[in-house]
Amino acid sequence: MSEIEKFMEPLTKGSFTDLIKPEDIAIRAAQSMIEDEIKVHIKETLDRNPALKAELKKAIRDYMEAKVKVFSSQLKIMSLTAKLGVEMLPDDLKTELSDEFIHLFEKDLGKLLERTL
Repeated sequence: MSEIEKFMEPLTKGSFTDLIKPEDIAIRAAQSMIEDEIKVHIKETLDRNPALKAELKKAIRDYMEAKVKVFSSQLKIMSLTAKLGVEMLPDDLKTELSDEFIHLFEKDLGKLLERTL
């Protein structure tokens, strides 16, 4: 056995058997199959009841809109916190940093909002 093999053996010993455990793979596969069956059952139920399907779609849309509003409010709070921080600076630093800092901050937030919406 070469020096490299002696060095590498403890590093690789057991790593593949720890990585791939047949019982874990079987459990994950069974869970995935169960999830797939549940999805099929839900889809069939919704297809038989268009009113329920439309109501669910509306509820999901409302939920997503609420999440976007929360995100938007969080961004506004971040922006206002940055402005507050600048306002708390001594006057000589405030004049120097405030316009540039706020402009960059709002520009980055604007880009982020454009990408997410």
